[in-house]
Amino acid sequence: MKQPRVLYGILNWGLGHATRSSVVIETLIEKGCRVEVGCSGVGLEWLKRRFPDVTFHELPDPGITYQKPGGSFSLAILKQAFNLQHWLRADQRWMKTYIRKNGAPDFIVSDHRPAFQGKNIPSALIAHQLTLPIPFWMAPANVLHDLYLSRFKELWLPDHPEEKLSGKLSRTHLPKRYLGYLSALPMVEDKTQLSPMPLWIISGPEPLRSHWEIEMTPKLEEKYGVFRVVRGTSAPPKVKFPSNWEVVDLATPSQLSPFLSAATWVFCRAGYSTLMDLRLQGKPALLDPTPGQPEQEGLAKDLHGQFGWFDYRTAGFVDWEHISSPEKASISKPSLLNSALDDWLSNVP
Repeated sequence: MKQPRVLYGILNWGLGHATRSSVVIETLIEKGCRVEVGCSGVGLEWLKRRFPDVTFHELPDPGITYQKPGGSFSLAILKQAFNLQHWLRADQRWMKTYIRKNGAPDFIVSDHRPAFQGKNIPSALIAHQLTLPIPFWMAPANVLHDLYLSRFKELWLPDHPEEKLSGKLSRTHLPKRYLGYLSALPMVEDKTQLSPMPLWIISGPEPLRSHWEIEMTPKLEEKYGVFRVVRGTSAPPKVKFPSNWEVVDLATPSQLSPFLSAATWVFCRAGYSTLMDLRLQGKPALLDPTPGQPEQEGLAKDLHGQFGWFDYRTAGFVDWEHISSPEKASISKPSLLNSALDDWLSNVP
C-alpha cells in the first residue's frame, strides 16, 4: 500500500479546533500517512510548534468578529453573512488551486471548515456542532449548512455515544460517526512538582479574550487570591497580573497537562475542546461562556451541575470548599478514533 497523503484543514476560532485536531493528525502520522495541514492565525502558530516536521499551508481566515457583550449574535451574523460566504468560496478556490499545483490528495479532513472538501476525493468533516444554534427565523441557514455537510463522505463527531457531551448541538438527520473525546493533553498522575491551585485558561477569539482577561483579573484576585494562568496568546497582556500568580502565554500539551492535573478547579470558557479536556481529567470547573456565542452559552447552561461544572452566569463565584471533584471519564477514546481511521485508510489502493 502506498503512503496515503492527507490534506487536513482546520478552522482558526480560538485554539480548540487546533488542539483537538492534533490528536487526529498525530494518529494519522503514526499510521504512516503523510499529512499536510492548513490553518491560520494563532491555531496555525500553535500547530507549527506541535508538529515542526509537518508541511503547513495558510488558509483563508473567516474574518468573523464578535459583537460587543450584550449585542445580538443573530444580527451580527446577518451583518457578516457576506464575509461567511466569501470565506466559503475562498476555501473552495484554495482547494482547486492546491489540487492543480500538487495533485489530488488521497483524503481530506476538515475540522469545521464546511467548504474544505474536493470533488471525488473522500472527505470527512470533524464537528461537534452539526446543527446551528440559531432562532427559528434563521432556519434557512441550517438548510444551507446541511447542504455543505452532505458533501462530505463522513461526519466525525468528537464525542462518545455513552455521554453525548455535545447534546443538542450534534443533532442531525445525516449519518455521523463518533470519534470519542479528543484531548491533546497527556495524562499526568504525579502532582508533586506543582503546588495545587486554581487554573485560569484564557482562551477564545479576540477581542473578547483580551476583554475577559482585563475584566476578570482583579475580580479573581479579590475572590480567590492566587492563580495559575494560561493566556492562550503570545500578545503582550493589557493588564498587570498579581505578582504571586504563575502566568504563561501559549502552552503546549506537555506544559498544560501538569497545570490541569495540579488544578484544584478550573475557570475557563465553555469551548467544546476545553470541556473534553476537563471531562477526561475529571476536573471541576466554573464555565464562563464567550458572550454572544450561542454554542458555548448552550453548553454551559445544559451542563450546569454535571461533572462538577457550573455556569458562571447562574452560579456566580462558587465556594469550592463544599464541592467534591468528579471522577475522570472512564471512556476509551483511542478505540473509536482508531476504528474510524482504520476503516478509512483500508480503502487506499
